Amino acid sequence: MTTATTTVVGAPDPADRGDAPRPLAKGGDPADRIFRGSARGAGAVVLLIMTLVGVFLGGRALEALGDAGPAFLTTSAWEPDSHRFGIAAVLPGTVLIGACGRRSATGCASRAAPSRAASSACASPAPSRSAPGSC
Repeated sequence: MTTATTTVVGAPDPADRGDAPRPLAKGGDPADRIFRGSARGAGAVVLLIMTLVGVFLGGRALEALGDAGPAFLTTSAWEPDSHRFGIAAVLPGTVLIGACGRRSATGCASRAAPSRAASSACASPAPSRSAPGSC
């Protein structure tokens, strides 16, 4: 039985061929400029909205945590009208969900890059799968 080998040759280095990069046209096509401007504008609007939401929630959180004090972490009652509220009842579940999500993501990453799996404390051995990329 013979084995055939295939060699893939990459593109030669432009410096070796004496080719210089072609200059880009200034301004470009009007459709490109419209798309670029609308994409940048939409991105700026999203960032502005997210910043405003973060500032609003941060201000409300500081106000609420000022009322609750350090007992916020140890109280399991949720009665915000009487200023008695805490996250002790939901904190273990939140941490568990975060840990499971991180472990799942780390497992997917370790299957994609096996050399990193050995260095990750959360990586679990990947089960054998018939379809690549089925993570």
